[in-house]
Amino acid sequence: MPGRIIFWAAPLLVPVLFFIVWESMATLVGNSRILPPLEEIGACLEGKTTLAQVSTAQQFRLEQRQKELEAAIRFCRELQSAPRPDEE
Repeated sequence: MPGRIIFWAAPLLVPVLFFIVWESMATLVGNSRILPPLEEIGACLEGKTTLAQVSTAQQFRLEQRQKELEAAIRFCRELQSAPRPDEE
């Protein structure tokens, strides 16, 4: 009997544990943006997608966001180094 419960519960525990770790890391760094959308987490828990797929998709989104932020930082630096009209 306990073997059947573990066999049934094990596929659900892995995504739940992953989500708990992911949530704790987001809290640790103070940024909830590292979490994937709830729809994807739900799909993972329902077995419609894998944890690897959710993680890969979120990594792609974070890398895209990183590129956007790096471009914004470059723009700010260019503005800071541009000559001011009163300095000409």
